[in-house]
Amino acid sequence: MQRCIAAESLVWLANEIYRLRPKLGTLLPSSVSSNVEHFYTRTVDAVSDLREHMYKAVTRLLLNVNGYA
Repeated sequence: MQRCIAAESLVWLANEIYRLRPKLGTLLPSSVSSNVEHFYTRTVDAVSDLREHMYKAVTRLLLNVNGYA
């Protein structure tokens, strides 16, 4: 249960960070724009993949898949 809450919290946080992206672009100097873009493409975009893997791990624990092999 805690893993699911953590995954959904990360998704919510990523959505909020995406929502703030235009504002960040106006507040930060253009010299760091490549760093900001790197952060979004490497970190924020990874949240959905992380969520999928967390749910797979939880499903495996709940269903005890290894016990049926």
